[in-house]
Amino acid sequence: LDANFHLRHRAVSNNENDPSLSQGWVYFVEDTMFKRYLSDHQHDIQEKSTCSNHNAVNMADAKSKKGCDATGVGMVVCARHGMRLPNGIVDLQYGERYVNMDYAFASALHHSDATVLKVLYDIACQWHKKLY
Repeated sequence: LDANFHLRHRAVSNNENDPSLSQGWVYFVEDTMFKRYLSDHQHDIQEKSTCSNHNAVNMADAKSKKGCDATGVGMVVCARHGMRLPNGIVDLQYGERYVNMDYAFASALHHSDATVLKVLYDIACQWHKKLY
């Protein structure tokens, strides 16, 4: 798991003017369900990292999003092959929030029949504490 803050998405007036080409068919999660999940967790307090001085989490609310509806992407990647997993990429709003990464992780695992997982994440020391 990791995130990229250089890939931003400019806000559009509506989906009719700028429709998605895939709606969850390949790598990005399906937008409607993802937005519903984020709405359900909008009041969750993003806990500051206690085990790492990692700015992706500690500065999440300070990220500028003027004119953007996404300030980056979070993704689940096969560490061995570098492949992005199906439905394992989510948009980020205001930096790297655990709820976004939880959704990407669960969505990617939905397509897996793996019985053993080894998860690498630069802020796993904090993320695993409240994995939704």
